[in-house]
Amino acid sequence: MPPPPRLRPTHFLSLRLTPAKVPAFEQFRSHVASAHPELLAHVIPAVQIHLTLFVVRMTKQNETDMLSTFHSTKEIISTLLKSPLTLHLRGVGTFANGRVVWTSPKDGPDSEGSVATLKALARAMHSLFRSRGLVDDDTAAKAEFEYTPHVTLMKVKPRDEERREPPRWGKSQWNRPSRSAGDVRVIPPQVFLPFVETDFGWHVIDKLDFLEMAKDENGHYPVVATVDIP
Repeated sequence: MPPPPRLRPTHFLSLRLTPAKVPAFEQFRSHVASAHPELLAHVIPAVQIHLTLFVVRMTKQNETDMLSTFHSTKEIISTLLKSPLTLHLRGVGTFANGRVVWTSPKDGPDSEGSVATLKALARAMHSLFRSRGLVDDDTAAKAEFEYTPHVTLMKVKPRDEERREPPRWGKSQWNRPSRSAGDVRVIPPQVFLPFVETDFGWHVIDKLDFLEMAKDENGHYPVVATVDIP
């Protein structure tokens, strides 16, 4: 008997970034627009750039507990952060069989330990939500939440049949020609290779947001609640 279909998440915890202050984000978008215009629709708009911690499913039944738990993250923040959290985003990478292009925070001389601190925050917050029965995705069954921080720059959504059986591309698939925006299955490497050494800037994290997986009239994710990060 097949397992019941997984219920899709409705909200997510996210750290607020400042892409408008970093030219590299617009440079990436401009590169795709000029060199690969058929793929421009898959570039994440600046207003949607964020760093996800994890996703949840909020219902009428758990809404009160969900929001109360979210605001309880203030205690985790005050415990783990003894100074402002500053993240340095550099380079690009891919996952999901070449369907997602991302940049990620890296440690450096001026940001030593920032990635470890970020991962500790994500794990502690996820543990809090899980202890209250508010995490129902695949990570709930794991002994420890595995978190790979990344900021999505470009994304191709899988087709319905690919959600059931993920494609397994060989290396030859990376050289396939680009398709139209409505028929793209992977993002060719020539799209992102010029940015493998790109600096996507320093970001002082001052907000933790609880966002809805929807878009308002301006393309933003609706903010349900926010916790300040001192």
